[in-house]
Amino acid sequence: MSVISGWLLSDGADELVRHDLSHGTGATGSLPPTLEDGCTDAERGTVRAYVRREWLSEQEEFARG
Repeated sequence: MSVISGWLLSDGADELVRHDLSHGTGATGSLPPTLEDGCTDAERGTVRAYVRREWLSEQEEFARG
């Protein structure tokens, strides 16, 4: 993955974190802090990991019907 595509993924993931924080809609808990200018790769990775957990949770719920 290129650096630019990694940033774009992080930006989208950060928007989901911001939405879940403001609306209390996270299904998996442990919401990470939102990304700020100058954030580290580790912080971006934490946000992306949260989104993966949310996506997997949604898929599992959908599979159960």
